[in-house]
Amino acid sequence: MPRKNQLPESEKAIGKRLSAIRGFHHLTQPDLAKIADCTEGLIANIESGRAPLRAEVGMKICRKLKVNPQWLATSNGSPHLTGDFSHHGLDATPQSRMLFSLFFGKFLAPKFEQMIQDVAKSVNTLEEFVSQLPQLPRTRDNRKRVSALAAKSEKLLAEISQDLNEREYMRSLLESAPLTNVHVSANTPRVKAQWPILKRRLQVATSEIDGGKTRLAEFLGVKLASVSQWLTDNKNAREPGAETTLQMLRWVELQERK
Repeated sequence: MPRKNQLPESEKAIGKRLSAIRGFHHLTQPDLAKIADCTEGLIANIESGRAPLRAEVGMKICRKLKVNPQWLATSNGSPHLTGDFSHHGLDATPQSRMLFSLFFGKFLAPKFEQMIQDVAKSVNTLEEFVSQLPQLPRTRDNRKRVSALAAKSEKLLAEISQDLNEREYMRSLLESAPLTNVHVSANTPRVKAQWPILKRRLQVATSEIDGGKTRLAEFLGVKLASVSQWLTDNKNAREPGAETTLQMLRWVELQERK
């Protein structure tokens, strides 16, 4: 017989995404409870679908971990936001007992819609400028504009690549329970299962900085040859151990936030 007052699937899904965020940041439930200024039991109940996420707790987590409220509430958009919340106009103060999903829909969703419209206008303006490039006079000012556009485009492509990697990794976290035990041996199967995704992130990160593999080897305290072997696409390549894999995850997250 179903339990009374069972949460809707949409609220349970928010709990799963909260659990994925915690796993992404390598936090235990007590760690997240401290960030949210609530009890460990409440975090456990939210993640397991026994209690809904309230707005006050959800927004504290979003602000301190730079989590995208839209993603946490609906699964749409990027898991994280860049910049502070006031920059995005998302610094509204929630009522403590209001559901996070309701708070997002009532107060934040319109702001996200406006942000999307602003981006669309910027893209249209950019497209217009690009379409006029062949006709632009070859003046110094126009060369500067083109150079600035190229630099912005390169940065944007890098951000898109990072965002896609993060979304893929977050999907893998949603498919399995996040790491909660600090003992690596207990988490070995979970860590090893995520290696293919992590390897792609490492390949991108080491290729984007000078001496990337060397820096990674120094961070891990291993030989450069070991790093090269781990990151090769050879199907017979040796994989790192679970503890080393966790260290590599910490390294790549540091690089992706720079």
